[in-house]
Order: sequence, then C-alpha cells, then structure tokens
Amino acid sequence: MCHKEHPVQQTPDFYYQFHILDSLKQKGSFQNEAYIDFQIKMAALNKKGRQLKVEKKFYSRTNKDSLNAVNQRLKKLSDRRLYLYDSISKAFDGVLLGDIAKTLIPVKAPPDIKALQNRNPEKYFNWVKNNFFNNVNFREAGVFNTPEYIMHRKFKQFCRYFIDSNTESPDEIKTDIKNLINKASASETAHRYVISFLISYYSEPQVYETEFVLVYIADKYFSEDKIPWASDAMIERINHLADQKRNNLIGKTAKSFNLPDPDNNYFSPDSIKAEYKIIWFWDPGCQVCTEKTLEL
Repeated sequence: MCHKEHPVQQTPDFYYQFHILDSLKQKGSFQNEAYIDFQIKMAALNKKGRQLKVEKKFYSRTNKDSLNAVNQRLKKLSDRRLYLYDSISKAFDGVLLGDIAKTLIPVKAPPDIKALQNRNPEKYFNWVKNNFFNNVNFREAGVFNTPEYIMHRKFKQFCRYFIDSNTESPDEIKTDIKNLINKASASETAHRYVISFLISYYSEPQVYETEFVLVYIADKYFSEDKIPWASDAMIERINHLADQKRNNLIGKTAKSFNLPDPDNNYFSPDSIKAEYKIIWFWDPGCQVCTEKTLEL
C-alpha cells in the first residue's frame, strides 16, 4: 500500500508555518516576492535541520559511523544556509531584504585574526565580540521588524556568549553594553529595540551575577532623561525595577534593617560581627518551615 504523508503528521508549528507561507501572495513588489520565497526556503532547511538533529541524538548512542554521516549532512545544510544568505544579500544589496539576509551571516574574521583562534584565543574572542554586529545595518528600521530567529536570536547569542560568560569582569560588561547601545543609536527604532531587549533579558537573567546590568542601564540611561523616546511611565517602571534589585546584587552589601530578637528587642544584622550571616524567615504555622528550622 502506498502511504502519502499527511501534513498534520508534522509538528503543529511547522505545519502552520508552511500553510501560511504557501497561502501568501504578493504582486507588484519583487522584493516582497523574493522575501516570501526566502522564507519558504528557510522553512524547508529548518525542517531538514530538525530531522537531522533527531538522527544525531539517536546515533550518538547507537552508531558512531552513522553519527559522522549525519554531522557531515548537517555541515552541508549549514553551508546551504550561508549560500542562501550570501546570494540574497548580494542580489538585494542596498535594500531591506539584502540587509536582512546579511544580518544572518556570521562575521568572518580575516586570516590574521583567524590564526589567533588557537595561538591567542582571548584576542580572537575579543575581536569576534567587537565585530559581532558588523553585518547589521542599525540605520535600517525594517531589520528590527523581522521574525524571532533573525535579530532577537542574534542579541540573545551576543548576551550569552559575551556578557553572561564574563561575570568576573563587570566593568568590561558595562563597556560592552554601552558600546552596543551606542551602535543602536544609529536609529530610534534600533535604539528602542536594543534597550528594550536588554531590559527584558536582564530583568530575569540566565546568570544571577548579571542582574547589575539592568541597574547599570537604569542609572546611565533612565535617571537623567537621556532617552528622549521613553515615556514618564516607562522611566518610572525601569527605575523601580532597578531599585528592587539594587540592594540585592551579588557582591554588594545588603541594605541595613532591624529585626526583633526572642525578647522582642530590635537589632540590626550589621551589628553581628561574623564572616557569614544566615537570616532565616519562616511561618510558625507552616509544617515544612518548622521541620527545616529544626534541621537548621
């Protein structure tokens, strides 16, 4: 019996993505027609990539030869993506679609810098960080009105690779954040996007040591009316979020306060001279709290 694969057997997000793309029709704008075609090709490549990743996970536990073959196919798939980005960026150089495609192309180090990858990895790392957004046209507002896998993912990668991994150098992180915001000042749209992204990302950061980034942005950009496009309500909200975190940042001295002792005499934890202090809060009516208090 011949079996024909039914669309609903695909994952729902993939099915609806293809359904929408297949139904889109554009006339009178070659750039928009090309963009829809670009999206369809990207969806097909992403589908193939998901299938190969499933195979890779399976063969990593069962068959090393097959795993190597899958890795080679993934490499070829990656090359096809880069070829698609490069061809679109060249064919539409100077217009929005070209800028979008170019954004997807990873920055390529020149040979002398590439040679440092093994000999001087720190210098190579810093070059990639400082040039990470070379292919992004911050003056083009349309670049920031794109699907999540384009600009949003690029900023997430930057934060994860270069900010979240560098918690031992807060001053360097502040410089990197400032440099990124300066790049984004090329247009109001980019400025809004980047600052909003950073505030959202560092309101609940992946790495607790980076909570200070939100406080830094609030103090540097929202305390002295340096953001002309920000409303009073937004400024108040950002500063409120920063103040909530300010006294609880890792490495900072907590704000002083008073607590009652068993005799109801109030004292400050600062008066306890010890290298470490444990402040324990509990509800007397909570059974778990009582058990844990006894353990403590």
